This record gives sequence, C-alpha cells and structure tokens, in this order.
Amino acid sequence: MGALGNPHLRFPSVLIGGTNGKGSTAAFLDSILRESGYRVGLYTSPHLLDFRERIRLNGGIITENELVEGTVRLRSLISSLMDQDSSPPLRLAFHPTFFEVTTALAFDCFAAREVEMAVVEVGMGGRYDATNILPPLLSVITNVELDHQEYLGESLSQIALEKAGIIKEGGWIISGASHPESAEVIQRTAAERGARVCRLGEEVTWQIHRSTWEGQRISIQGRGAFYPQMEIGLLGRHQAANAAAAVAAAEILKGQGFHINEEDIAHGLAKAHWPGRMQVVGRRPLILIDSAHNPAGAQILSQALLDLNRYRRLFLVFGVLRDKDWSRMLEVLGPLATELILTKAPSQRAADPHWVKEELGKRFERVTVQEEIGEAISLAKSMAQAEDLILIAGSIFTAAEALRTLQVKVL
Repeated sequence: MGALGNPHLRFPSVLIGGTNGKGSTAAFLDSILRESGYRVGLYTSPHLLDFRERIRLNGGIITENELVEGTVRLRSLISSLMDQDSSPPLRLAFHPTFFEVTTALAFDCFAAREVEMAVVEVGMGGRYDATNILPPLLSVITNVELDHQEYLGESLSQIALEKAGIIKEGGWIISGASHPESAEVIQRTAAERGARVCRLGEEVTWQIHRSTWEGQRISIQGRGAFYPQMEIGLLGRHQAANAAAAVAAAEILKGQGFHINEEDIAHGLAKAHWPGRMQVVGRRPLILIDSAHNPAGAQILSQALLDLNRYRRLFLVFGVLRDKDWSRMLEVLGPLATELILTKAPSQRAADPHWVKEELGKRFERVTVQEEIGEAISLAKSMAQAEDLILIAGSIFTAAEALRTLQVKVL
C-alpha cells in the first residue's frame, strides 16, 4: 500500500467480518448506500463465476481493462519491491499472497474511481486479514461459529479473538455474536480499545412477517428508527438478521454525516441481490442453490428449509471440500433428504464422493455417487417430481458449478 501511495486511506470504509453472512450483509449495505446516491466500492470473496465479481464499483464489476492494467501495475511493483537492491521500508521479503494482491488491486481501483464509500468483506478471520489494513468508520462481526479451525483456533473464544481483530481504537463495532463465550471476547476487546458496541438482537431487533420462496417481509427496530414491513429478496431468517446488521451500519453512518433516509434503506434492502445463497433457479421441481460450507451454514440452511416447508420430497446434491466438517453438515441436512446424491466440488481440495459414501456407512438409506455435478443434477431431475425440491449445497465451488451448469447468470 505504501508503494502504491496508500490508496486505502483515500476513501471511507466499512469492514465486515464474521463466520457466515458477511457477504450478504455487505450486499445489503452496498445497495442501501447506492440508493442513497453514493459511489460505492464493494469488495467480497470468493467469486462464483468471474474473478471480477470480487471488485464492484457502483453495482457493476470492474472492466477487463481495469483488471489487466491493475494486475500489470501490481506485478511490476511487486517485482521492484522484491529486488534485493530495494531499501527498507519499501521492500518485500516474501511475495504477497493471492488474496493480498487482490485486496491491493481492489483498493487501488476504489481510489482511482474516487468511491465515496467502500464496503469491504474480510477474507478470513480478521486480525491478520489483508483487509484489516483499512481504518474503517465502523466494523461488523455478523456471527462467530466454528470454521477454518486450522487457522483460527479450535474454540469459539479463539476464533472470536481473531474476528475481534477488526475492532478499531475508539471505533464502532456491530456484533451479532450470540454464543456467550464469543460475545464476551468481542465485548472485552471493544472495552480495551474504547470502541462502542451495537449488539444485534438487543439494541437492534427484527421480526419476520412473511416468508415465501419469492422473498420475505420484515420489520426492523433500529437504533434510531423503526422500519416496518420491508421487503427483501434473500431467503431464510438469517437474511433478516443480515439486513438488520446493514441497517444498524447505515444508521451509524448517518450519525457520522452520511445522508441516508428511511426510504433509501427500504429500497436498498429490497433491491439487494446476492447469488448462490438460497437462490431459486428452477420451478416444478424447485431447484435451490446454496453456498453453505460449514456446520453453522448447514444449520442455517436446514432451519430455512423447515421454515418454508413447501415441498414434498427433497433431493440433496452435495459436494464438499475435504477439510470441512462434512460429517456434521450431513447430520443436519441429510435427514431432510429423500435421496442423497454425493458429487465432487471442482476444487483440488474436494472430498472424493466415493470416500464420503464409505465413511457414511449406513447412516443414510439412499445414497448415490455421481462425480460430475452436471450429471448429479440431471439424476436429481430425473427422480424429482413437480412438487419436490432439489437442493445443491456443500461448497461455494459446488454452488458456482451448479450455476454454470444450469446457465444461470449471476450479474
């Protein structure tokens, strides 16, 4: 950043971390700010079908020219910084990671386009994440659950400590941590840094009035206003919580001088779109694609399916990464399914579906293996009838390949 001229200091930002829901929360807030008339940069990860989805400017992805020119510039810069003749502090001992380069590219693009706000999703954890170089106006931690334990720690309190790394001195933190041990870590860290805490579920609450496969009608009691009967297109009660987090962020930004009114908030929530998350891509039978990739995500998805409960039988197409706790995921999702079709996520880290079937033993009566995701979906379609539901889940890689196979546009 120093060698680039510190572009990350040339725009205000909001930093959004958490285990699940941070991308959806970022999408809600991005939409609210754009409805309020601001030029907004949105940085999220990973992408579904196109790398450029990670870096968005006013709702659209960066151009191919911006990507190429920015990458060429960074490649040249990194080479010069790794030159042995370079003098400290502008010298790199190690090549930056893929995510660090991507983050630098995003911040450079945002500065060049003169965004008036950047909404930035943390990659993993928080304390050591590349995005944490930002000095955000406020930070959000959507929730704290078990995921990436090999990097973040085995307990919720350890993971919470990593997530709490995005809390800034004297700043704001919106916290959706519901487990006592993780909530306590966030509260303690905030107190140590003199940060103000807004607790989701306490200071900001929400109610769901209607939930269908088309969307939801919700009300949110914010810190400063009540927002009744608002429509959101994202499915599942967890999205009501994510919408509430975005509203809390918008209210805090309003208190800092941003011009955001209640109508902008309502329109922004209604227009927010976040593909690959409980996305309905087919009818009769219903075809649902979700990116749940850890036990907490599977539990959220399971609860959403039980809430909607407007289908006869469920056919689960499941492709997961081998370093995820797929066993606990299937403990949650498996019992809902009439047929479990194991497939292979398009990743080098993918779990072999034949091995998964062996490890499952006799836990499920009807288990089929179909390595290719397209063939797995075709098999599910051949078995399902009009009143049934085909659910494709297990990994964002699986969700992306399903969208590609079914030729669903995400932008």
